[in-house]
Amino acid sequence: MARVSRLGVYMTIYLCLCLVVNVALVVMFFNGHPWTSLTLAPRPWHTNEWDPSSGRILKCSDLPTITNLSIIGSGWTKAVYLGQYGSAWLAVKTVHTTGHDMTECQEAVSVCYERCAAKILREMHLLQMLSHGNVIKVFGDCLPGVEYSPGPPVAGVVAVITELGHPIDVIQVLQMNFEERLKLASDVGRILNHLATSPLGTVLMKDFRREQFVISNGSLKLSDIDDVVIGDPSCASDHECVIKDGVKEDVLVNYTCSTYIVETTATSIAGIKVVNSVLVSSRRAIIT
Repeated sequence: MARVSRLGVYMTIYLCLCLVVNVALVVMFFNGHPWTSLTLAPRPWHTNEWDPSSGRILKCSDLPTITNLSIIGSGWTKAVYLGQYGSAWLAVKTVHTTGHDMTECQEAVSVCYERCAAKILREMHLLQMLSHGNVIKVFGDCLPGVEYSPGPPVAGVVAVITELGHPIDVIQVLQMNFEERLKLASDVGRILNHLATSPLGTVLMKDFRREQFVISNGSLKLSDIDDVVIGDPSCASDHECVIKDGVKEDVLVNYTCSTYIVETTATSIAGIKVVNSVLVSSRRAIIT
């Protein structure tokens, strides 16, 4: 009985010590974190509740709240970052400050940056005007009212926020079943048809590579269109309107020059005017 009662005393003392320590930790925690700050602090609804279907356009004020940024691609003009905004993952396109176009430019840094930013903005406006189920969506942009400065601190950063997709991996495509590959082929056809009959007129892709496409939500989408040309090329003779198969030398298209110009010029000129007017307004937004 003496052993049992002594063991009980020890257990009681141990439990009391644990209770005291826990109470002390709770008091210390709430002294450093007032109750009101835990329960009444306003929640940043725009980051936690935003989703791509909300329709709210993201602006410069939203850029600092995009977290987990990591670069996923870069080229001569732009760099593309992966980022998280609330629960949504996005792509952020901005000027590649160490890319070819910036490093080879002989003008002032701000002038070089403006030229590169103009290319990114042109691509953004084209993506918006070519809105389609197989074209990547634009969710927002940042056109700061100050000139670019590398800092520190960095200022005047131009950015475009778009839908995120993953690059086309050849190995992944080879592992797809027949239905999935057929879906990709069908998406390519939809993209080509949309570019040929777009509201801007015929849109010509000067470079047609898999790097210009991404897969998002199971669909193939066009994402990189900074080198597209609006309108078909002009011709001076009927010979220039003949398109042949490069292997078999078979004639694929045989227009007469006058017919070719009549069919393509009207819509092409209209599309070029629309894009140029939008670009002028965007450039003014960067400078002013």
